[in-house]
Amino acid sequence: MGARISEGLISALIFSLDPLGTRPHDADVNALIRIATLYEVPFATNQASADLVIEGLTARKLVGSAGYPAPAYAEDFAAIPGPGRPSL
Repeated sequence: MGARISEGLISALIFSLDPLGTRPHDADVNALIRIATLYEVPFATNQASADLVIEGLTARKLVGSAGYPAPAYAEDFAAIPGPGRPSL
């Protein structure tokens, strides 16, 4: 997934974490969070933040419905700004 983020192929990351449990793959999770942060990819680690990320992606996709011209790439969630990606 980290490689796909760096290639600009992932627009958001939803990764459910158990805050009370131990993770044998903790280093992998931390690496994924670091790369998502580096590439400014929105990520959620719980239900509340996941709802907000999805709502934000949906709002960007529907920008044309509020009287604003929709960008040509609005059909794809890859329109989220980040390094190597166009901004709205």
